[in-house]
Amino acid sequence: MRIGCPQLLVAGGVFLAGSAALSQGSASVDSVRLGPRTVMAVRIDGSAPAVDGSLDDPVWRHAFADPRTTASDFVEQGPRPGTDPALRTIAAFAFDDEAMYVAVRAFDNSPDSIVAPYPRRDDETTSDWIFVELDTRHDRRNAFSMGCNPRSVEVDGVFVDDVNYDYSWNGVWQCAARIDSLGWTAEFRIPFSQLRASAPSAGTSKVTWGMNVYRHVVHSGESSDWSPRLPSNSGRVVSYFNELRGIELPRAQHPIELRPFVLTESAPHPLLRPGSTSDEQRMGSSGGADITARLPRGLTLDATVRPDFGQVEADPSQINLTTFETFLPEQRPFFVNGADAFNFNLGVPFLTRGDDFSADHAFYSRRIGAPPHGAPPPTAVQVDAPSATDVLGAAKVTGRVAGGWTLGAMGTVTRAENASFLVPSGISMVRVEPQTRFGALRAQRDFRDGASALGIFATDVQRGGLRDGLDSLLVTRATFLGVDGRHRTGDYELSGFTAATQVTGAAAAITQVMHGPGHFLQRPDARYARDDTTATTANGAAARLRFARISGGNLTWSLTGYGVTPRFDANDQGFQRNADWLLAFGTIRYEVNDAGRRFRRWAVSSDQIGAGWSFGGERRSTVANIKIEGDLWNYWGGSLSVDHELSDLSLDLLRGDAAIVVPARTTLWANLYSDSRRATQLTLDAKLYREPGTHSSYADFAPTLTSRVTDRLALTGSVEGSRSDLGWQYLDAVQTADGDMRTVLARIDESTLSITTRADYAFTPHLTLQAYAQPYFASGHYSDLKYARTSGARASIVPFGNDARRLGDGSFDLDFDGDGTWDASIPNADFVLHELHGSAVLRWEYQPGSELFLVWTQMRAGTADRGSLAPARDVGDLFRLPPRNVVLMKLSYRWEP
Repeated sequence: MRIGCPQLLVAGGVFLAGSAALSQGSASVDSVRLGPRTVMAVRIDGSAPAVDGSLDDPVWRHAFADPRTTASDFVEQGPRPGTDPALRTIAAFAFDDEAMYVAVRAFDNSPDSIVAPYPRRDDETTSDWIFVELDTRHDRRNAFSMGCNPRSVEVDGVFVDDVNYDYSWNGVWQCAARIDSLGWTAEFRIPFSQLRASAPSAGTSKVTWGMNVYRHVVHSGESSDWSPRLPSNSGRVVSYFNELRGIELPRAQHPIELRPFVLTESAPHPLLRPGSTSDEQRMGSSGGADITARLPRGLTLDATVRPDFGQVEADPSQINLTTFETFLPEQRPFFVNGADAFNFNLGVPFLTRGDDFSADHAFYSRRIGAPPHGAPPPTAVQVDAPSATDVLGAAKVTGRVAGGWTLGAMGTVTRAENASFLVPSGISMVRVEPQTRFGALRAQRDFRDGASALGIFATDVQRGGLRDGLDSLLVTRATFLGVDGRHRTGDYELSGFTAATQVTGAAAAITQVMHGPGHFLQRPDARYARDDTTATTANGAAARLRFARISGGNLTWSLTGYGVTPRFDANDQGFQRNADWLLAFGTIRYEVNDAGRRFRRWAVSSDQIGAGWSFGGERRSTVANIKIEGDLWNYWGGSLSVDHELSDLSLDLLRGDAAIVVPARTTLWANLYSDSRRATQLTLDAKLYREPGTHSSYADFAPTLTSRVTDRLALTGSVEGSRSDLGWQYLDAVQTADGDMRTVLARIDESTLSITTRADYAFTPHLTLQAYAQPYFASGHYSDLKYARTSGARASIVPFGNDARRLGDGSFDLDFDGDGTWDASIPNADFVLHELHGSAVLRWEYQPGSELFLVWTQMRAGTADRGSLAPARDVGDLFRLPPRNVVLMKLSYRWEP
């Protein structure tokens, strides 16, 4: 719809300040408001509105006076879903050749009760909020989300696969808000370039977008939406968006956006000279740039030269004694922006004895630029090695084109990395990472207005220059090819994928992958896997099929079948923990909202009921779960969940030895939280489990206190402590005097303690100071050694008893046959770990998209070979460790011609 600014009229009825606007009501809304609705965007022919939160521009006065251009009559999401909100909200949309503008009036009959702190950007803390959510592809699966609080603080993210929300996206847009006698207002300016939106050809193109406006009110606990978001439709978010029409997308007039940055760092480096045990502080500078160009037909090109991690907080400390890798989130802007175009989910929501299937994905961008795989020889005392692989450059093309196609293509090159170390003859060098090329391709087509879709995804990793032993560590090439699809009809959805992988390389490299975590094809009882240590190629396949009732009432459920063959491996560019699984399981949930005098909401569910087998027919898991959760009308709430696993076979516990029967286990999860509307909130998480058959137990408690001390200062403190007594912990695989390999287990008494503190202070919405500190302590003491003995097709556990002795240095001598002769020894594995991660970050966004960071970080780390924690002693030991201080300044500038 077009409105010329010179002809705009003052519409005094726009702000309906009377009792109708502020009336309290909870009547159920009519079916029209629950069904599809449309609002028209206003074309701005004159001056664009000033983004100041006042809403007194002529374009807004005219737009609010016309019901066709006003989004009103919101529907309450909670605490009484599907009713008329007590507080009225209205929104209007306008656009010019460069940006979308949004104005929102949020009425409130108690303006003094509006909660309006100054959190740092992207901190969605306790506050009143207004969010504008735009499905610019209109694929009913993905959407941008931009929020503003009454202090003009910005938060943003993206919806992926309809319901999953990713906070890592950071767009360049503006908002301004004001509190007045009627409540508060918010005004947005969102450039089309940030929404990846431009005309597919020369001229302009009228488009329709999916759209929602969401409002949250703290003092009443009320949330409402223009596109109803009800618990009965919990399996849908973006697909329930109403429509925003009349937008005329121009051909991109500013086709290039450049964001160069310079980085100056002072950090310690080892002194490679004889007799030196210290580091020296060195200054270093680097730079890079991110480039964005809008291409014809709705495509966008992103390129980067030496991308920066942009990480201001260290990855949290943790002890990982399992065979599984730890998943870490992405931080680099190049890989974060547009990441939804490369989403191919391999996972399923299934958890059994630490085997978590939910994080598996075909594309895991932290593989690109990861720490090197190689290392100097163990005899090297002084080492100067890179902590990450340098990304020389990367480029990707993403976008939605005609015919319902969404496309994504990416190519990345990382350079070869070397490590220096000292030897008697001088300084030597070794290759620790080869040059590597990563490629990814995604294409997906929507049908039936996004209710159905079919897609393909492929990746390719190629490595060159595999010398200095790297050819036995890394495959030369890894490829992935997958097809996925979904079909939704009414309240039901059928979805699935099928995929194949191939890894190629030297026999030693293929063997290392296939004998490694998740595979263990060398098991003596895994004849069906046909282990081949001479193979130079390994091929595998995986598939998933899910049928679910995702919306439409109090009851939702799903049934899932999943399989991944023993040789399937997507870890060179994806994230995969498990192979050799056949799973069949279901979920069920019954939820009631506005549930009486005491409860706002309660639900009973089972996250998983099912079983899993290997491809050899071995039963690997049998799990049943029940969960109870609820929220009271005072906004306290919590949940209690119990998992019970039957006795099954573990193919992983002995890490390549035969499968072993593990006993039944029961796990209890509990969560409690106080009223989130208050300035101070307490949460408590706890996990307990018992495994009587191995006399094992585990307990973990994590209370967290968050306090908004003032509108500008927020403090968070959390303590997490755990204690475990595990009867069967893998310790080592040793070779006896007669050449046999034996797997040794032990009882481990393990304790961890971490204290995490954060302080955020906002000088303005765009100038903030963050401080973070986490001291972390962990200990482990091994005792009660035993070994695995294979009898027939299964392993059994044999205690050593007096056939194992502990020496004064903590090591063990072992006698496997009981003849009085020590057959092998194991060094002392007891440990105490002390770590401290701390940082202070000053962030100033001096203009939209251009930032200055001043960062100081400190890390202390040390170990001891004792096996227990003593807090007073360990804190003293921690602060006696030499610190590693890094001072960093990063300056970026966003330039758009």
